[in-house]
Amino acid sequence: MAIPVLVILAVLWAVVLVPPLLRSRSEARRSDSVGDFTYRLGVLSKTGGHSTSVPRRAGTRPARPLGAPGAPAYRPMTAAQRRRRDVLLTLAVGAMLTLGLAAGTGLGAVWVAHLLIDALLLVYVVALARMRSVAGERHAKVAYLPNRGRPELLLRRTGSS
Repeated sequence: MAIPVLVILAVLWAVVLVPPLLRSRSEARRSDSVGDFTYRLGVLSKTGGHSTSVPRRAGTRPARPLGAPGAPAYRPMTAAQRRRRDVLLTLAVGAMLTLGLAAGTGLGAVWVAHLLIDALLLVYVVALARMRSVAGERHAKVAYLPNRGRPELLLRRTGSS
């Protein structure tokens, strides 16, 4: 009787400790802040129309907007996408662990926990699919006007008038 309780406690601890571990591993990859700043500064100088450019480090991507012909298909993951990935991974690992526990122990309470986690996983995947389809519709239907910046004024006021 003590072994299934210990296994359930181990699963609960894994559910609590795995997401922060995954988050810290994904954040550790962005350790070169100076290089990232230099790259972004180079991108800004090229898109702003300035003739001065910051030299790029070897191995950085060219400053082409995504979606342009010849542009790389790589898009960096946003914080929201990382959170969604972590939640999906946690639910999937929880479903697999509870399935193994339920099959190994045969306890009814573990089967109920497994079915609950499966239901949560299904609802989360459906919600993600719905969000993606709504975002796709919005992208297809909404067209933004070009940003023209500040208008040039014909007459300017001076301090003496």
